[in-house]
Amino acid sequence: MKNLVSICTIIFMIVGFLGCGNMEMSTESDDQVETRIIGESNVIFDKPVYSKDGVDDVWPDIKAYYEAQNSSAGYSSDGYHNYWYSTIYNVTSKAVEETTGVRLFDSSENLFVENNGKISAIPGGFINAIPWDYDKDGNMDLLIASYSGSGFLFLELWVFNTKTNTSESVYFERSSDRMLYAVTSEAPEDENNASRCYVHVVNMQYEIEEIDFDSGVIDKADIGKMTDIEDKGLVGYIEYKGGKFVFEDYPWD
Repeated sequence: MKNLVSICTIIFMIVGFLGCGNMEMSTESDDQVETRIIGESNVIFDKPVYSKDGVDDVWPDIKAYYEAQNSSAGYSSDGYHNYWYSTIYNVTSKAVEETTGVRLFDSSENLFVENNGKISAIPGGFINAIPWDYDKDGNMDLLIASYSGSGFLFLELWVFNTKTNTSESVYFERSSDRMLYAVTSEAPEDENNASRCYVHVVNMQYEIEEIDFDSGVIDKADIGKMTDIEDKGLVGYIEYKGGKFVFEDYPWD
């Protein structure tokens, strides 16, 4: 059974054009409340496409990854394989595939990056990914947005280096009001800086699919597929400068 669920309380940061005007949003830390200024905008983001294309190619490596995780935690993997397989979808965008040759597979718990026949896992729920030659070495890499948690959400931006097959967490934040981040390479209208990626707040919509399993371990599960992204405004940018990643809140000088 499928139901279209509008996730109005979950907000994501995505990179895009800067519009005019501001609005305020509060985020709480352990010891203070800070006000985040958000620039209004109207960016149109690509809707994600979920498919099973290529899943069978990477399934042996993903299965081995999950089995190793269970084994290290002292758990058996018996009965979980059908569940793991059912949650994996190819979410590679056209821009990522054509620019980097990388394929992305989302399992809701991890993002698996397939590059040159090798699989790497990035933890958390996948939001989006864009090509980004962050270090200007002529090799196009990936900037990836993800999240984890259920009450307080933990927001994270990752860079995957396609040359070295390594990933690095480049920004981390706890969101008390369930605001999430995502990324795009489009610059604001009044700025021309190709080295930056810009971050926007968005509303997400999901289609929830209920899947029944005859595994003896998991009887059923709800699998969410993102169906739409609505831009809610610019909040900052990320840049690689002086050998390190820098996140700058909006507005900047």
